[in-house]
Amino acid sequence: MRIDDRNQISVGLGRIELTKPPGVLVSIGIGSCIALCLYHPITKTAGMAHIMLPEESEKFVSPDKPAKYAQLGVKNILKKFAERGIKNPRSLVAKIVGGAQLFIFKQVPNVGERNIRAVRKILNEYNIPIVGESVGGDFGRSVWFFAETGKVLIRSKFRNIIKI
Repeated sequence: MRIDDRNQISVGLGRIELTKPPGVLVSIGIGSCIALCLYHPITKTAGMAHIMLPEESEKFVSPDKPAKYAQLGVKNILKKFAERGIKNPRSLVAKIVGGAQLFIFKQVPNVGERNIRAVRKILNEYNIPIVGESVGGDFGRSVWFFAETGKVLIRSKFRNIIKI
């Protein structure tokens, strides 16, 4: 897989982006967050949500972070797919990356593990199959999601390159 900088679209914290070929969705430094990659193989539409937290803990949700929380992130990315005419969530496949526990403090709950559980549960509720994942562990990851193929390339400073 060749990475062409000209076709890259950055997906920052709490953000959602969709693209078609030759677009590549990129999220650098995923730790406890989840990079949710949804793909519609027929139209080659790729979408990524950079989910930060497992559940809403504030009454006010910032419009510039439509994927801050898992439930909200999945709902909003599905809304973006629907705006492009892809209205049936079952026509999508998912790949999830992240959910690491980078710091170990006994008094702090493992946000990464909770993020993984929340995203899996919500995808199951929408009947969206998870066809690939690289989750958990104690290391961060960077993600490149290729709209042309639906493949996800994962790099880490401490692990080999992974393709899912």
